[in-house]
Amino acid sequence: MVKRKRKAKSLNVMAAVAALIALIGLALTIVGIVTDWVTASEYGGTFGEIADFRNVATEKLGLYEGFDAAYSFAIITIVLSAITFIGSVMTMLIRPKFLKFITVIAAAVTVVSAVVALICTYTLCGNTWYSLVEATPAIGAWLLTIGGVLCGLAGAYATLNS
Repeated sequence: MVKRKRKAKSLNVMAAVAALIALIGLALTIVGIVTDWVTASEYGGTFGEIADFRNVATEKLGLYEGFDAAYSFAIITIVLSAITFIGSVMTMLIRPKFLKFITVIAAAVTVVSAVVALICTYTLCGNTWYSLVEATPAIGAWLLTIGGVLCGLAGAYATLNS
């Protein structure tokens, strides 16, 4: 009687690299929300600085449409990026099927949320300073979007190939 050796479940190298890329995407989303979000010739800054200026400007000028939506989707993107990364790592280690489904859904929604955050930021720039100065999304908005898309795609790949 010949005993067969059982193959130990090993980690897929490409899935592990994709999970590492998802971690980089998560880091980019976090860095994106704490750096300058909007740039204008006279105003701009991080979400905290914009929120402080928003309170004054809303009372005087009635501006800042789109700020709440941009900020909400930025936070949602960070939370979903964390769920996607943690889910992809957990899927590689313990491999439950229901977690695979949840992680892939979270990854898809992460990509959508990151893009919507950028669209809302463009709305903020278009509606806020249209009569004062020209405003554009700064590096923070782009880092969050790129990080969210990167985390979503890499997390989905790591989950599906583990």
